[in-house]
Amino acid sequence: MADCHNEQTISVVQALANGANPQLRKTALTVLGSLGPNSAPTLLACLETDRSVEEQAIVMSALRGMEGPGVDDLLLKALVSAGAVGIQIDLIRLLDSRGVVKAAPEILKLAAGPSKEVSIAALSAMRSLASLNELPVLVSLVRSSADGEVREASENAVVGVCSRSGEAASESVLNELKHATKASERNSWTSVLARVGYAKALPTIEASASDPDSEVAANAITQLGHWPNPAPVETLLKTMDSGSSPDLRKRALESVLDLATTASDEAKPPSQLLWAGFNAPTRVRSRSRTKSGSLGCLAV
Repeated sequence: MADCHNEQTISVVQALANGANPQLRKTALTVLGSLGPNSAPTLLACLETDRSVEEQAIVMSALRGMEGPGVDDLLLKALVSAGAVGIQIDLIRLLDSRGVVKAAPEILKLAAGPSKEVSIAALSAMRSLASLNELPVLVSLVRSSADGEVREASENAVVGVCSRSGEAASESVLNELKHATKASERNSWTSVLARVGYAKALPTIEASASDPDSEVAANAITQLGHWPNPAPVETLLKTMDSGSSPDLRKRALESVLDLATTASDEAKPPSQLLWAGFNAPTRVRSRSRTKSGSLGCLAV
């Protein structure tokens, strides 16, 4: 029937997909996935029924790979009317995997809803679907999220927008950092900008490495270790020497090692790792004679 189907095939296979035999149900669902966009409404109806994990996976895979804008519209319409948390999450993931950018406004509405699971799924989708239009709401969610996981998912979504939208989005986040008064917000924007590697934000983040607030300073030092190039290494080396606490000096060392690992992964020679105008091996070996033995690892 999958190879030689006619207009009646879908209804016949649908009946088998809802039958009592589990093996026959799985075969029928697989066949429905091969019948093209016309079977999408049937598969969507199956998604909304109680299914085993394996059957659910078959339906999701079929809808994910089904071509045509009509399928996108069907899934988006279903999302708008869906009430059950599980269905909302499944539909969000399908729209995300299909790259349905026009679904971003509706998905963003769910990100601010009462269900934590739906919020995280929606924010995860925003990382790839959101544009500058959604950035203000995502920024607001970062500010207002009391839950750590939701806040992290919101930050990830902002990173996605900045990575795709370029300087305009990153400049907006930098402005948020410069005007933030709460440590939690400053840490969030620092994390976002460091992961994006926005060059104009580097002086502000480097200044935060010596902030009187130890929480802000520690976060800034850690995030500098995630910078995509060795630009912050001079600041980190200074912090290794003159950080206000042993914890900050240790963090600075760890961040230098993180930068070294990144450079190694990208096959950069040592001279490019510390391109700030000094000889990296000599600089580090001199420290290995005055600091703890752990710095000798870096010299090697």
